[in-house]
Amino acid sequence: MADKILNNVAMIDGSYNNIAFLNTASTEVAVRLANILFKLTADQSIWFGGELTFTNTIDNSSTENEGSITNLVFKDQFDTTMFVYVNDSVTVTINDGTTTTPVADTDFTVTNVAGLLTITFNATVTIPVGSIMAISFRGTKA
Repeated sequence: MADKILNNVAMIDGSYNNIAFLNTASTEVAVRLANILFKLTADQSIWFGGELTFTNTIDNSSTENEGSITNLVFKDQFDTTMFVYVNDSVTVTINDGTTTTPVADTDFTVTNVAGLLTITFNATVTIPVGSIMAISFRGTKA
């Protein structure tokens, strides 16, 4: 049997200095808008079974950045014939360069419709200059 490849492309949209943006990333590509780095990683490069954890980082720590990231909506489309999202597995943290603080699960909503995982953050959740947000979630084989 030939190997199967799980393609995972994640998306974020929001506002940076009151300018709307949309960014995408995959396990192999990091895309930079202005000085915002968006990266997707997996905890396993070869997946035999059990749970797989994806972690997405949104990096607003460049010293050239001037504003917070606001109005954040994270989206990740995955192949439902290969990957099943584990309900309630989303964790979010923000690191300001010194301290990592969890984002309360009451500060965002999660939907999963046909393999499109969408995390919508309350207006109070921002990624200040000098900070990195990490969004992680788990799944199992379909």
